[in-house]
Amino acid sequence: MSTLKVDQIQDSSGGNTSAASAIRQGRAKVWVHFRQHTEMLIRDSFNVSSVTDVTSGEAIVNFSNAMANANYCCVTSTCQGTDSVANFDVVNPHSFTTTSVDVETFGSPTSPSTETDHHIVCVAIFGD
Repeated sequence: MSTLKVDQIQDSSGGNTSAASAIRQGRAKVWVHFRQHTEMLIRDSFNVSSVTDVTSGEAIVNFSNAMANANYCCVTSTCQGTDSVANFDVVNPHSFTTTSVDVETFGSPTSPSTETDHHIVCVAIFGD
């Protein structure tokens, strides 16, 4: 296997220069798209070893490779249904560690503070 070492990368028109370090810092280090509803199913992922079902509306995303620290940015989205968004769909990340993050999904219009399983949960991690 060969290694390409460069300081900057530029598009074919000669513009849009990016430092290799900026590309490394700006890309997602972990991402996953999974379903909680009826079963825990990872639809697609990068650097995710598993998603653990904790209880209704709560899951732990486990990383294949550890982050350097637990001060990363966790971006999330969720949807109760398979093709529509309800009024109260929320996902709350917490318990950040170097090897996992805990996410809780909420979304009941009648009881918005109750955790519920969702059909679509997406998590992306940016950081070192």
